[in-house]
Amino acid sequence: MWALGAALALAADDELEHRAALYDALLEQSLSGDGHTAQRAYLSLSHPLEVGEYTRAEALMWLGRARYDTGNVEGARTALIDAIRSGGCSTRCRDLLELIDVEQSAIRALPVRWTFDSPDHGFFHPWQVQDQGGIRLARAPNGDPALMWTTTPQPRKRDRLVVGLIDPIPSPVELELRVSSTSAPAQLQLIAIESSDRAYGLMAPWRIASGATEVLRIPLDALAPVQVGDPPLDSGALTRLYLVDVSAEGATNTLWLHDFAIR
Repeated sequence: MWALGAALALAADDELEHRAALYDALLEQSLSGDGHTAQRAYLSLSHPLEVGEYTRAEALMWLGRARYDTGNVEGARTALIDAIRSGGCSTRCRDLLELIDVEQSAIRALPVRWTFDSPDHGFFHPWQVQDQGGIRLARAPNGDPALMWTTTPQPRKRDRLVVGLIDPIPSPVELELRVSSTSAPAQLQLIAIESSDRAYGLMAPWRIASGATEVLRIPLDALAPVQVGDPPLDSGALTRLYLVDVSAEGATNTLWLHDFAIR
């Protein structure tokens, strides 16, 4: 028993040392801005046989962040996926992985038009709501290539799609979206997020009748602040567009995105 207790105490001491080394690396990177040097420290702390689960997952997460900051996108994805698989970094690592994917496909130059006849589009279905549906390219009932969105309305956890923007040039002024609903009436909300995290949306949900195809064409400056008192939307500062299913709670529906344009 004494030997076992001593071994556990030594393991705990080692884990504290590894965590201290991780925090030292984070501090050094923060002070120096040297992501390349920090990566070596994070990598040395990411070996599963040498450190505890918590430290390994944290080291892999920061390794992913540092790799992405220094331009190694695929290396960043690999580190974050390893951290998720370790079981020690679920929410934060999934959030960061999704942030990377959205930023890599973000709109930077305008105008943009997606007709969904190829994978070259920037819509993502956030991992937090993947239990409520999904997206894939398919043929709509009218034969058009489209983005097929299966969605189950839930009032407490709204299904949504997201598009990223990074300093779009020129600043966007108008958005156009053509959508059809297969089996039930749908209500969608469009939410725009500025770099300041201020949110803006439609004055009323966009209604789409069952079996109908509708076109939303809206000047972005017509979106209203979600928070009363916020200034008008600065479209040049947009970072995210969310298409949110705010339909009444019911059975799973299929929505078809036929065209998306922003100019």
